[in-house]
Amino acid sequence: MDGFQMKGSQTLNNRVILQTIMATIEIDEEVYEALRIPEAERPQTMKEELAVSLYARDVLSFGKARTLAELSTREFQELLGERQIPRHYTEAELAEDLEYAE
Repeated sequence: MDGFQMKGSQTLNNRVILQTIMATIEIDEEVYEALRIPEAERPQTMKEELAVSLYARDVLSFGKARTLAELSTREFQELLGERQIPRHYTEAELAEDLEYAE
């Protein structure tokens, strides 16, 4: 899996408990240095930007995008509001969020 790395899977009674996939995005150094964001804020800001973009394009549900952004529900709602991105919530997303909450 090019660009992806499996991390931290555990098993209990031959069942997978947790698997995390870590993706690495390569950004040209010149572009990275041109970002008008303080160095310490870049990783979090880039996660938020990716999460907002994927949510706006209906690629990720609210819950998954919020998790990617590492924000609380309220914080992610506020971020979407600041960007004037409407909240879309389908029954499938409700089912996914309920499953994720378990």
